[in-house]
Amino acid sequence: MLSSALLFASTLAGLASDGAHPLIAVPSGAEVWLQEELSDSMPGAGLVQRYRFVMPSLAARVPQFDEMPFDDVVPPELLDDHLEAPLTPEEQAELDDLLGGFSIEAAPGQDGPGPLDGVLPPDAAPLPSELAPPDPQPDMGEAGSPRDWAEDETVLPAAPDVLMQDPIHRDIVWLCENFVLPRIARLERLPGQVVISLASAPSIFGSFDPDIVQIFEGFSIPADLSHCVWEPL
Repeated sequence: MLSSALLFASTLAGLASDGAHPLIAVPSGAEVWLQEELSDSMPGAGLVQRYRFVMPSLAARVPQFDEMPFDDVVPPELLDDHLEAPLTPEEQAELDDLLGGFSIEAAPGQDGPGPLDGVLPPDAAPLPSELAPPDPQPDMGEAGSPRDWAEDETVLPAAPDVLMQDPIHRDIVWLCENFVLPRIARLERLPGQVVISLASAPSIFGSFDPDIVQIFEGFSIPADLSHCVWEPL
């Protein structure tokens, strides 16, 4: 309880004296300052060293996401509610007319005897519903050769990890290698994980404020302290 109280008190002190922190210029042109440095242990990760930075311009640098109802961008016929809705009496009557009184009591391939068992010979050709769909045929060009499908494909990043990087990933990597590594060199033991966070305003560790934008990135540090290895959290 005492350590928690001291941590809470030191955090409040940091919030109150944010103007006294030296500003750090990062590659994007923004300025950040270190709110606090924390150490804790996590099962499986060992020592975790946390560096909580504040970037006042963070909210303006992160793309905004405008929430919109799902049914505003998806055609009604593709919504689950539409697909699972029961037939109206008019639709059922139209379907009955098309079937001409024929009804299917069991689908081919189900366990147990079906309505056609004993009617078709054992060596009869499979029903159309039992056949696998044919493979799509390539679009043949004028010269008779298959069309190059790659020209119509959207090119994805070579590394899947790129999809998980935030817009200011380079700033965080720069902070890790130019600000965090020299501090880690002074620690008694190497942390198993380094977590760097950026926030648009000071906040209490572990709290959530919907008005504050926060970004977290994790790193592992090799024994020679040569660089930071980015690891998705």
